[in-house]
Amino acid sequence: MRPARVGAAVALALVTLVGAVTGGAGAQVSARVDGDLATLHAAYLACRREQASCPPSDVLIDAVASGDPGALRDDLAALGMRNIAVAGRIVSGWLPVPAIPRLAGLSTLQFARPSLSGTRNDD
Repeated sequence: MRPARVGAAVALALVTLVGAVTGGAGAQVSARVDGDLATLHAAYLACRREQASCPPSDVLIDAVASGDPGALRDDLAALGMRNIAVAGRIVSGWLPVPAIPRLAGLSTLQFARPSLSGTRNDD
């Protein structure tokens, strides 16, 4: 498995695990931010409070622009997103989990969710 696919699989597994552990009862961030991201953020904060070994602090997300995707890309980069890719109105990349609540304040954002995309390997 290629590193990018491993990272996406880990992020999806973490969101699934956190949802199962908390019963899907994540902190409400915004109607524009998927509940799984809010749940992941709440679990991350709880982990940090306990000073336990916490899961990776980045999550692969897909964000849909409310207008200009370039403006959303710039806003997400300002939040610390890395490895940013733009396809149409969708901006994808690795966002630090602590930045999730700040997504709700972006006027350039229509909706954000964990990335569920994958790539096909014909090898």
